[in-house]
Amino acid sequence: MENGSLANLDFQLTPFKKGRWQNFSHVQGLAEDYVASSYQASDGALWFGSSGGVSRFDGRDFFTLTKEDGPAQGRVHAITERPTE
Repeated sequence: MENGSLANLDFQLTPFKKGRWQNFSHVQGLAEDYVASSYQASDGALWFGSSGGVSRFDGRDFFTLTKEDGPAQGRVHAITERPTE
């Protein structure tokens, strides 16, 4: 931004891929309806973190780990993948 002008700004958004959008909630197996973090693993699975636990979605089903299963209590703010050796 120069002199308060945005005239030379070159900004583009990538178009969305065509496909089917779907919403998920606790009804389908998500740990909680509010998701604080997400991550796509190298195997294609989607991981979601919330204050209710961590959920893994393989494209068909959810697998959820709650505080009773071992993850620490509190909201999951970040998810990452451990590098393979």
